[in-house]
Amino acid sequence: MLNLVIKADVDGAVQALLDALEGAFSGRVRVIHQGVGAIDEDDVRRAAAEGATLIGFHTRSTPPARAAADAAQVDIQHYDTIYETVEDVGARIEGRPAPDRPYVEIGTAEVRRMLPRGLETFAVCTVTAGTLKRRGELRVFRDGVQVYYGRPAHLRRLGHEVDVVDEGQEFELTFEYYHELRAGDLLECVAPRR
Repeated sequence: MLNLVIKADVDGAVQALLDALEGAFSGRVRVIHQGVGAIDEDDVRRAAAEGATLIGFHTRSTPPARAAADAAQVDIQHYDTIYETVEDVGARIEGRPAPDRPYVEIGTAEVRRMLPRGLETFAVCTVTAGTLKRRGELRVFRDGVQVYYGRPAHLRRLGHEVDVVDEGQEFELTFEYYHELRAGDLLECVAPRR
């Protein structure tokens, strides 16, 4: 029996994930807690008490939750599709390695402030780990919940369009179809696995 704590971005996603897991692994998984929002320290405590794996679906962990999970040796897994969640849970139940995901995370950044410029408003960001690539897909997280996924329309550094921005560097960003970025949003850059 695999114990799970599930957190997702919306109630409908929680229910869809529960239905998929029940359909695929009836009687072999036990969901000890489910909820909406970022994975927090309470979720880690619940998982630690029951020896459970924490699943985040279109959500991420808060920094205190990551620290608590490391200290308690609680496994936290993040997923973006029901298919990859079910595949990975199946591998855990059967004791085999998880299948490779079709993408790899290559960098993260944080939106520091918004900068109006002409008819556009740019997000001024700093790369916090790895690199961000113009051709990479960016996931936008607000309060630990994914609010957007897409490619940047503009990626600028020092007033020039660039293809890559490295850790520690500041840059400006806009999306073509998303104009709701806010200071404090977190960006995660992913690229197809080769």
